[in-house]
Amino acid sequence: MRNIKNIVGVFIIFILILYSIVYYNSLTFNETQKNKKVLMVGGLTNGDYWNTIKMGAKAAAEEGNVVFEYMSTKDEGDVKGQISIINNALNKGINALVVAPNDYTEIAKVIEKAYSKNIPVIIMNSKVNTNKFNSYISADNIDEGKKAGDMLVSILGEKFKVGIISSIEGGNSSTEKENGLMELFSQYKGIKVVSKGYCLSDVTMAQDLTKRMISENNDLEAIVALNSTAAEGVSEALSEMNLEGRVKVITFDSTFKEIDYLEKGVITAIVIHDPFTMGYLSVKYAIDALNNKSIPKDIKIDSKIIDGTNMYLQENEKILFPVVK
Repeated sequence: MRNIKNIVGVFIIFILILYSIVYYNSLTFNETQKNKKVLMVGGLTNGDYWNTIKMGAKAAAEEGNVVFEYMSTKDEGDVKGQISIINNALNKGINALVVAPNDYTEIAKVIEKAYSKNIPVIIMNSKVNTNKFNSYISADNIDEGKKAGDMLVSILGEKFKVGIISSIEGGNSSTEKENGLMELFSQYKGIKVVSKGYCLSDVTMAQDLTKRMISENNDLEAIVALNSTAAEGVSEALSEMNLEGRVKVITFDSTFKEIDYLEKGVITAIVIHDPFTMGYLSVKYAIDALNNKSIPKDIKIDSKIIDGTNMYLQENEKILFPVVK
């Protein structure tokens, strides 16, 4: 009996010691994790799309117990600004990097530099000309472009004139969307792209481009706006000109202004993916990579077309109004 009591006593002591070790290691891990910094370099400082990405990123950072910082340039075309931000961060010290590159080629070297320092690198939103990264998270931009074109064909048929407005010429994700759009249009001899314009991330410029596009092509039947800035400018111009509904408008992303114009019938449809999820997964996988967990190399965020008939379905409201998450 005494031997049994001794064995039980030793076992209890062993369990207590083991629990203490696990608890101490957990505290140490959490304390170490608190000091780890994840930097996200985005495409723009403000805007509903990027603010929603930040919401998702911050949620993942809080769950992972890391320090999170978001930095960006004021202009989507400012590649050198993004490179400077990353170089400065590498000099000061970061533990993981998430980048939404404004450029396909020029930014590749600084991304490779970060990767060579064994810093986990997550590429988000747009591709970059290197494979020196841990994971790439994005919607299928080419497929989104095809969806936009297919929507117009379903509305207008196989013969119409269309204009395209984007932010910057050669802009990474916008170029992919345009490529998908043009690939779809190439299947129909009757579809003519009569004008293209670039608004340089400026709503007023997008507005002016729209007015000029319509004045030079009075039989224009549709406009595709490849990002939210272009979408807002196009919508404001059409509202001023009382052309709501006459010119069909397909846009991307989902700012509150875009949603308002969709409700009013100025915007015909929005091709949208979930930016909250993109931001969340980007930081989550950065943290996983920091902790030596295996992460997928390529993650695609699903996209869909939302119009006035389906915008208030529950699954679509969660994307359009991410504040409810």
